[in-house]
Amino acid sequence: AVLKHPAESAVRTKAAALKMSDTSASAEIEKLREKLQMATAKLEDTQELLMIQRDETAEAERIAEMERENQWHTNEDLRREVLIKEELKAMQAHQTMLEQAEENLKEELKATQEAAEEQ
Repeated sequence: AVLKHPAESAVRTKAAALKMSDTSASAEIEKLREKLQMATAKLEDTQELLMIQRDETAEAERIAEMERENQWHTNEDLRREVLIKEELKAMQAHQTMLEQAEENLKEELKATQEAAEEQ
């Protein structure tokens, strides 16, 4: 058996320790890479969900705007309907007044005719 110098043994021990730390550093780097990949995938999922949320929000805003327009048109239609009904009532009242005036004129005419016949 060849006797080894104690320094040689220490160098080998140090080299083995460095090799071990190299291996553990590689394992640590690999773990960090996996974490980075998972974080990247999570970020992509989150971005995709955000885009979907934006699309849904835009669609909801578009629908709300359509509803506001429909409500405005409905309100406008109701306002017109009220105006038409008021106008119809005014026309009916005017017609009733004209019919009453016609009735009064007929009575006046009849009274005038009767008075003329008596003379």
